[in-house]
Amino acid sequence: MNLKIIGTGLLLICGLSVSAQEKNDSNEVGNVPGGMGKPKPEAIASDQTKTDKHEIYRAVQKTPEPKFNSSNYFSKNLRYPEAAKKNKIQGKIVVQFVVEIDGSLSSATIIRGRELGHGLPEEAIRAVLAMPEWKPAVQSGKFVRAYYTLPVVFKLP
Repeated sequence: MNLKIIGTGLLLICGLSVSAQEKNDSNEVGNVPGGMGKPKPEAIASDQTKTDKHEIYRAVQKTPEPKFNSSNYFSKNLRYPEAAKKNKIQGKIVVQFVVEIDGSLSSATIIRGRELGHGLPEEAIRAVLAMPEWKPAVQSGKFVRAYYTLPVVFKLP
């Protein structure tokens, strides 16, 4: 029993000492641990791109949202394609798009449901891009571009 405890203790101590070691096989100033020395130019450049106006965020502090009732919008503006009606095709198309800083929508793509075909994916994209302006996403108190994913459901009466 005591040998098991001693063995476990030794393994724990050895494991901690190995994980506490830091590898630094470079003499460059930018690789000095603890923030000492001057940062590399590429580190400065990557920090600047974080606040780039063209960056599209996937996660934000406040997500974009429509300024209108999206259910009402789709019930009034979604046109069921004739080919889909004729073949009794129903289903969900998941559309991802970008909500711009000014609230406009761009870069809509189908991420799920393309296999339904019969004009449903194209109609989902058309309806999404025709939506009125949204409230843009907010990150660090500023409006930013952000992705948004929205399901568009096609159901026959």
